[in-house]
Amino acid sequence: MIVTHDLRYRPGTDRGLLDLYRPQGAGAFPAVLCLHGGGWRQGDKKECAFLAAHLVQAGIAAVAPNYRLTTTAPHPAQEEDVFAALDWVATQGPKYGLDPQRLGLTGWSAGGHLAMLAGVKAQSRNSGWTVRAILPLCGVSDVVLWTRQNPEYRHFVLPFLAGLPDERAAVARESSPIFHVHPHAPPCLAFHGGDDPVVHPDQSVLFAEALRRVGVEAEAVVLPGVAHTGAMPGTSPCEPLGGSVAFRRFFTRHLGTEAPDLSNAHRAGEGR
Repeated sequence: MIVTHDLRYRPGTDRGLLDLYRPQGAGAFPAVLCLHGGGWRQGDKKECAFLAAHLVQAGIAAVAPNYRLTTTAPHPAQEEDVFAALDWVATQGPKYGLDPQRLGLTGWSAGGHLAMLAGVKAQSRNSGWTVRAILPLCGVSDVVLWTRQNPEYRHFVLPFLAGLPDERAAVARESSPIFHVHPHAPPCLAFHGGDDPVVHPDQSVLFAEALRRVGVEAEAVVLPGVAHTGAMPGTSPCEPLGGSVAFRRFFTRHLGTEAPDLSNAHRAGEGR
């Protein structure tokens, strides 16, 4: 694996850096944007290294950007940074052996929300890249519903929306992936813990149902007995329902890579 840290994808902010993880060889490799969690107010790209390891084992590059946090900027700053990172893949990625026409999105918690949001909005962008698959982990698809389901986490929503959903109804809806579903959205596989106390698993289930209603391939895998961020690749007891095997299989199928022999690869990232 070839790792390059702190590549600048967006000027004017100290959060405009990304880490790139590539398989050995010349490429061109498909790539997956990996988005860290942290309630939109904390977190760092280096936390995505374990996801990158699973992807590189499957012959897929990983692009892990930082994005602006709600401590300095509300929505849509985070979404804008995700699209800026995708634009970087289009303009700079080929120099690193990346194929901008074979991209995926993944992330957990806040990063899962951003993966969903950018995934369903991607086609509306006039860009030089194509998102072909999204795999959110324990993400929020409906900000308004989430605030009602988990009012104790309103302190995350307040800086994200610059107000509460009742006060910022239009922004809350605009920032909710479920309201942007359309027939040409990319295929989606969502993992969610069945005992998640932070983000109710309905957030993934309802999102997948909404996609299927308009004819998009989508599935939500709810893992019994698993809490928030427990539905992660390489985390026991996710296998065989979800986790690293399903994670790699989904992206290799939709990004057009030949899956290598991964009979022992499930051990990578174990314990996360």
